[in-house]
Amino acid sequence: MPSPTWTRIVIFLAAALWVVVGLALGLDVDESWVKPLGIVTAAVVLLLLAFDVFAWKFLPLRLVKVPNLNGTWHTALKSSHTVASGEPLEMTCFLIIRQSYSRIHIEMLFPKSESLSTSAAVVQTDGTSELWYSYRSEAHALDRDDNPPHKGAVQLRIATNGTIKMAGSYWTDRKTYGRIETLARRPKVINDYDRAAQEFGVK
Repeated sequence: MPSPTWTRIVIFLAAALWVVVGLALGLDVDESWVKPLGIVTAAVVLLLLAFDVFAWKFLPLRLVKVPNLNGTWHTALKSSHTVASGEPLEMTCFLIIRQSYSRIHIEMLFPKSESLSTSAAVVQTDGTSELWYSYRSEAHALDRDDNPPHKGAVQLRIATNGTIKMAGSYWTDRKTYGRIETLARRPKVINDYDRAAQEFGVK
């Protein structure tokens, strides 16, 4: 839902416009005009809610300025952390995005851990959209000995020409960093690693 401040501003403007139109038409603006204001207020709130939840997805991107990222993303991650052979760690993961016009929530699923966003936003920079978010990651209960909880941040550039793709960098408070790139997308949310792997044909 849009912020309370934004909602109050829109309601105030609607009420002000209601009065201005009445005066412009030469009508008597008295207390009888206040009675329908509750209906107008409710209608404005419902319209804002409808726009925030789903209507914005069907409007041109050039108008709303916020790309629709909802769904499950098959994602490749390459990390500065090295494996036993000394090579950089590479792995498959799944990016889960739940998004309204005003808010966005992100999960990342790994074979032995998950991360949840603590803050997230789609940011416009020089005409380019980017997804910025911070997160907290925790391994599964039986896999925490060599993978303690940690925090990090991600910055992904969003390519919106044709099929939407995302790619960019991440950093952690464990002094590791790396690159994330999306490979494919499903519009539905699949918040289980094994089911997502099955959906995308990942072994």
